[in-house]
Amino acid sequence: MNRYIELDSLRGIAAFSVMLSHVLIVYPAFYQNTYDQGYLTILNWLKYSPLHLFWVGQEAVLFFFILSGFVLYLPYRNERQLPYKKYLIKRICRIYLPYLATLLFAYLLRSLSDSEKIPELSYWFNELWSRPYSWKTIASHSSLVGSFDTNALNPVIWSLVDEMRISILFPLLAVFVLRYNWKIVALLCVFLSSLHCGLIAHGSATFHYAAMFLIGAALAKNQAEIVNRFCTQRRSVKIMLFAVATFLYTIRWSAYGAFESARAIGAREYIAAVGIIIFIIVALSSNTAKRILHMRPVEFLGKISYSLYLVHMPILICLLHAFHETIAMNGIALLVIVVSLLVASLSYYMIELPAIRFGKAIIGRM
Repeated sequence: MNRYIELDSLRGIAAFSVMLSHVLIVYPAFYQNTYDQGYLTILNWLKYSPLHLFWVGQEAVLFFFILSGFVLYLPYRNERQLPYKKYLIKRICRIYLPYLATLLFAYLLRSLSDSEKIPELSYWFNELWSRPYSWKTIASHSSLVGSFDTNALNPVIWSLVDEMRISILFPLLAVFVLRYNWKIVALLCVFLSSLHCGLIAHGSATFHYAAMFLIGAALAKNQAEIVNRFCTQRRSVKIMLFAVATFLYTIRWSAYGAFESARAIGAREYIAAVGIIIFIIVALSSNTAKRILHMRPVEFLGKISYSLYLVHMPILICLLHAFHETIAMNGIALLVIVVSLLVASLSYYMIELPAIRFGKAIIGRM
């Protein structure tokens, strides 16, 4: 099975945008609602326009889920899927073992940091690491079972809970996509999201995010036909589609206030998902996009994307508490980005790759 380097690079760009989002919303001006000030300020252009593309948070997590669905479906499309036991071992070693290592990393950083609030920073930041934790907290984080305060150690792990749950059940989703056409798959997506949004019942967000995995899987199934259609379009049409994708991906900010109710959030995320689909198609079809996504720095960012996602928040919180009185905020923000990239690189080589090899060794012995 061929590896799509361009998709790895997209994941890396999405992980970097999550980190940049968290760094920026530490500033009260970025975190607070300033929409009523209009577009007369550079701040509002960055916040309430498609320029928000460069520092999206929630939408980037949707990108992760759709990419996971796409990549996990490829063995089924090529009739090379692993038996369930081997698949599960591979997935646990790939996702769960690095997660446990970075959970220990977050625990150590919190143990070394104080939890005093910093008045000049945003309310969002001051809520992180603000509540006491116990061994029960650590146990719940380690098991990923039930509901628990994800802000206690590493706030980004909320998405890992859903990632692991859906990964366990993904072979069932893949078989469904393999058997039925995209229209039936779309109906199942709407049904699962309806369970979460309360239109039918009130269920876990995992139902809704499972729909994002299904979208990725359906895209992988129909990849050849979609890519061929895209390649036949004129250059001007391709550029227009990319612009539309950017607008849809940032719809929460470009049409701020229109999708804030509990039920509208689901619709907003489906709109963002359409933008993500177009981005993936462009990455798989455009030679220009491939040249950019195959550049070594971008490719490397893709390799360390999972580690970067896991380590940047503990580093952000720790460094802000350690240096807010001695280093200017902009200096700390730059330091967070540099240190996060360095630690993520170390984590990739010292934790992720050994965990992947460990999983392959177990499967090989089986």
